[in-house]
Amino acid sequence: MIALQKFDLLQAAVSLLYPPVCTICGRSIRPREYLCDQCEAKAARIVAPFCQKCSEPFEGSIASAFTCANCAHRMIYFDAAVAAYRGRGIVRQIIHEFKYGRQIHLRHLVARWLYAALEDERLCGRRFDLWYRCRCIRPGNENADSIRPASLQNC
Repeated sequence: MIALQKFDLLQAAVSLLYPPVCTICGRSIRPREYLCDQCEAKAARIVAPFCQKCSEPFEGSIASAFTCANCAHRMIYFDAAVAAYRGRGIVRQIIHEFKYGRQIHLRHLVARWLYAALEDERLCGRRFDLWYRCRCIRPGNENADSIRPASLQNC
């Protein structure tokens, strides 16, 4: 109980020195949030209809699953590229600030977006091994799919 009170006091002191503000526009926000409601609404979530191979969203009333013309006649060596958000606008800015600006505190927001991608129905029932430095953490497991960072795709 005392440890919780100390943590609350520490959080209160930190919020006095570093008040929680939106990463994009600087508006005041709730503690442990990174974007205000207006900026959060600008993050373009990918919703149906979208291509089942590349996740490119499309306008219109397409009721069934489809593959776009860009993917239809190509030899693609993966089942699907899954994305929860479009990599434009605020999403792109957050990713660039996290990756190149070393804004490590944004890891929680980026993780939340990545977790949303893992809830995609195309990934249901799959088991994944994580890759690090071009070698599987669990060697000898050829039946598992892999999640590889984009910068290691050519390894």
